[in-house]
Amino acid sequence: MTLKQQLQQLRDTLKALQQTQNKTSNTSLTDFKSQQANAFKTTIEKSASAIEKELSIAGITIEHISLFRKATTIDEKLTVVDALSELVATLPDNEDVLVPQISFPAEIRDEMQADLYELKKCFTNECYRSVAILCGRVLETALHRVYYDAAGNDLLEKSPGMGLGNLIARIEEKGIKLDPGLTNQIHLINQVRIYSVHKKQEPFNPTKTQAQAIMLYTIDVLKRLFEK
Repeated sequence: MTLKQQLQQLRDTLKALQQTQNKTSNTSLTDFKSQQANAFKTTIEKSASAIEKELSIAGITIEHISLFRKATTIDEKLTVVDALSELVATLPDNEDVLVPQISFPAEIRDEMQADLYELKKCFTNECYRSVAILCGRVLETALHRVYYDAAGNDLLEKSPGMGLGNLIARIEEKGIKLDPGLTNQIHLINQVRIYSVHKKQEPFNPTKTQAQAIMLYTIDVLKRLFEK
């Protein structure tokens, strides 16, 4: 479901709740109306949370959701939804993907966009270990491409199991100096990936905040590697 569709669904549910509250009912229907209103409220909160996740991945300010939750009347909530709908209307037609538009080399563009789309789906569905694993995969693809552009040969064929640390060292051997802050970000992402992949005595389960931070670090690395 696209973000626009989710917002429309949220608006429809708010309207339905408003109609339920406005209707006069006899005593025999009171309990039913109350249960129906509670069901609408639960659906509204779930929709708001799902939209909040989509917006955070897209890098859009999520103050609207905070305003939505603070609103005390349905009319106020509808006003916030309308404002948010206007903002979302400015997004490109593929807003259901909501992955950053980075100028990847043509040879890896489709693969990278597919991985970022899957990354977004994992985060939306609260699969946070999968987020960390995919972030590592995305960085491997990106760094192998950077090396290929510098050296003219493909390490994926000669050394397919090379770790990110060794890959960074090979890149720098070719005269490409990566910013120390950038390499630190890459090493951090790789460490989280390793803890997420390999069996440990105590299972590692990234939190939502950790997963979101790793995603933002990954996207920042990609932008700095490919957007000159």
